[in-house]
Formats: sequence, structure tokens, C-alpha cells
Amino acid sequence: MDRQNGAANLAYYTFREFQKKGYAKEACTSVIKHVFSEWNCEMIFMEMDTNNLASIALAEALGGTRIKLIPKAQQYKGAWHDEYRYEINSPLK
Repeated sequence: MDRQNGAANLAYYTFREFQKKGYAKEACTSVIKHVFSEWNCEMIFMEMDTNNLASIALAEALGGTRIKLIPKAQQYKGAWHDEYRYEINSPLK
């Protein structure tokens, strides 16, 4: 968390055998609630490859709003990949 601007980055990875069972949404929901209530955080952001449809669906299911396209955010296997940035604002502010 960046305490100067009140933002936290939420990152996650779900092993293939546990995908599509609701575990990621349940875990991320708990983390989000904790960060907003205990860390005095104003906003949580998530960034993911524009081709990662599962991650995009999770970000939206968590209440995230797509706010930005980041062109050529990272290079992977010799090619540049764009990313989306999603944000969730604290319901406490």
C-alpha cells in the first residue's frame, strides 16, 4: 500500500486446479474489506493483461471499474502486452 496516496494494489494468482470455483472472488472480497476497514485505504487498484479474460471478469465481479488502458505495459515472450487498470473506491470515504 502507498500510504501517501491511500492506494493499495491487489494482486492475485489462482492455480489452474482451483480456478472457476469462486475461491479467488471469496479471498479477494475478504482482502478488500480488510484493507478498506483496517488500513484507512481510499482506493484499491488492479492491473491485468487485456487478454486475461478471467482476471477481467474477477475485477468486475469485485466491483472494479475499468479506468485506464496502459499500452505496452509489459513485455512477455518477446511481445509487448497492454494492460487494463481497474479501481475500487472505498465505501467508507
